[in-house]
Amino acid sequence: MSAVPDDVLPEDPLDWLFARLQQVVWADDPRDQVAANLLLFTIALLSNFVTLGATLVFTVIFGVFGLVGIVRLLWQLIQG
Repeated sequence: MSAVPDDVLPEDPLDWLFARLQQVVWADDPRDQVAANLLLFTIALLSNFVTLGATLVFTVIFGVFGLVGIVRLLWQLIQG
């Protein structure tokens, strides 16, 4: 018996993964984009310290996408 309820598990893991990656690059709500990138940026940053720079590329990528999300969020707030 699984500890996770059946309605939480995705039916197609590839579709679920693709949807999460879309949130990182361009989510419908900028807050979702910022949250997804902040989580991945933090993980990549911590991993960067452990692996001595091997994941620095991921840290930069998620940082840039996070900044794009912040700019989108600010633009949305300014527009109303």
